[in-house]
Amino acid sequence: MIRIFPVAFLLAGACFTSSAAVDSGLLALAPSHSQTVAAVSVEGSRSSAFGQFLLRQLSVGDDHFQQMIDETGFDPRRDIQAMLIATAPPDAPKAQGRFAVIARGNFDANRIKAAAQKKGFVVQRFSGVNLLIGTDSHQQAAFAFPDVDLAVMGDIASVKQVIGNRANPASLDPALQEQIAGVENNDAWFASIAPPKSGLLPLDADGQDAAGQSRALQSVIRSSGGISFGPSANIAFHAVTRSAQDATALADVLRFLASMAQMQGGKDPRAASLVPALDSMKLDVAGSAVHVSLQVPEPVLEQIAHPGGKLAARSAR
Repeated sequence: MIRIFPVAFLLAGACFTSSAAVDSGLLALAPSHSQTVAAVSVEGSRSSAFGQFLLRQLSVGDDHFQQMIDETGFDPRRDIQAMLIATAPPDAPKAQGRFAVIARGNFDANRIKAAAQKKGFVVQRFSGVNLLIGTDSHQQAAFAFPDVDLAVMGDIASVKQVIGNRANPASLDPALQEQIAGVENNDAWFASIAPPKSGLLPLDADGQDAAGQSRALQSVIRSSGGISFGPSANIAFHAVTRSAQDATALADVLRFLASMAQMQGGKDPRAASLVPALDSMKLDVAGSAVHVSLQVPEPVLEQIAHPGGKLAARSAR
């Protein structure tokens, strides 16, 4: 994909800060096959200290970012208001996963389309909307502007479903809806009915221990989490596993990960900054469910997010 929406959608992974719950209109557009949904109100982040920090980092030393703005007139730091990401695992072992990134904001659609076509994107008409489809044979992706203030990017099937959902919204899986209902009032949140990928976590290198920890993660059948920002961020994570025994094993894995970070405190400034929060972390097991909560001061979040783990001088806010 060209550097138009990929750059903008970095905000989805980096700018999970806001002052309100997700745009419910975006949630209604999510494809029915979604198994994981995450959301953020970017507009609210502009008044958040951590949000301002991340927005400053977005363009630091990135010539492609400025080129994207020059070509399209689109600046995600200014023009995105709210965003939702919905994903689903692949249907077959060698197939690509499905995803849709849906954003509300200000878009110069004609200018962005022209820039995309210069990069080789082709136009396909669907339900009265122009889809711009990439020519990458590895994974064809598309983006479109279904309404003046709405943009969507994803695999072609998912983008088409988002467009169709404007007139006939499709319901999400009831179990996923239940997870969303428990966290959507946070400043940023995620909900999932897909098992977590164990490779994303730094598990013990010992073969037997790593296998046990991987099994504990794979026992998760539903999970959700949310963040509420302020002088200290309130972070919560909730997981439902297959059994009470699995929940106990998962809690042990989470304690192990926390202890790893604490042990790294003498070597890594970012790990050291987290130690007080991890010391006061609350971890509860109730039947097959595990709940974790902790508070992280806003300056610590900046230190963790900053390249190299060192805080840059703060600009006036």
